[in-house]
Amino acid sequence: MNYGNAVVLDHGYGLMIDALTLIPCSMRTPGLMGYGGLEDVPKGDVLANGIKVAVGNAKQAEMVVSALTGHTSLAELAVIRVIRRDLVAQHASLQRAVRTGRWHSFSQPTNQGVDPNAPFEIPEEQFRGYCRDAVVALEKLGELRGTHRLLDLSYEDEIAALGSDAFQRVFEFLGVPEVDISWIGSKKVAPSVDRYVTN
Repeated sequence: MNYGNAVVLDHGYGLMIDALTLIPCSMRTPGLMGYGGLEDVPKGDVLANGIKVAVGNAKQAEMVVSALTGHTSLAELAVIRVIRRDLVAQHASLQRAVRTGRWHSFSQPTNQGVDPNAPFEIPEEQFRGYCRDAVVALEKLGELRGTHRLLDLSYEDEIAALGSDAFQRVFEFLGVPEVDISWIGSKKVAPSVDRYVTN
């Protein structure tokens, strides 16, 4: 896909290429089909594919909803919406990524660029605007409930608290058998927000 072409940019498809995921499984059931495949996981062993979409604001949420609802070929997609209550941590994480250019904190930095842990302040009005925008974005994504199967997961109560056990709800929602969560081999290394946000 050409990430810079006008169609991709105008329709927000580039937002859907943040990270591709798949659930490897050798068990097959009628009606379930795997696509793609990797060197370690052949196509025949892929039970489900997924696309991680990082939505940073209401405009991006609108573009994602438009992309998913604008094509009949995407109507069968199941959508999992991760909801994070701690907007301070969410906004701080986003600002940290913008400042450093590091959008995923799964490994310690090896370059000599901007110190990712250097403290910074978030202007109050900027944060208020972010909160207003986050509420609109969440509501916009919620509109997918009318066109797609939609599962909400709580970041704090399920993903952060339960780890791989949170996938039980995902397996049930997708209608696929539970498999060992062997592909999660990384852990976030970013410090807590109070270590790098000064206000």
